[in-house]
Amino acid sequence: MENIGVSIVNALNDAVKLILTFIPRLVGFLIILIVGLIVAALVSRALTFLLRKVGFDRLSERIGLTRFSNAWAYAWTRLAFWVRWSTGSSC
Repeated sequence: MENIGVSIVNALNDAVKLILTFIPRLVGFLIILIVGLIVAALVSRALTFLLRKVGFDRLSERIGLTRFSNAWAYAWTRLAFWVRWSTGSSC
């Protein structure tokens, strides 16, 4: 009977150790995730500002990049619809 009690206590100790070693990893993951999201937002804003300053919108209109981009978006949408329809997915 004593062996069962010791086994249960050891199992509970192992479970607590596992949880306590997981918590710092979870906190580290969340910190890295939040910092990454902040950096991504800052880079996005800076890049948008830079491209507007350079006049990338007008340049892309002049060389036909906007029309090309719209055509590709349409093609990808049709491809996604076809793949979904052919596989029978309903979402």
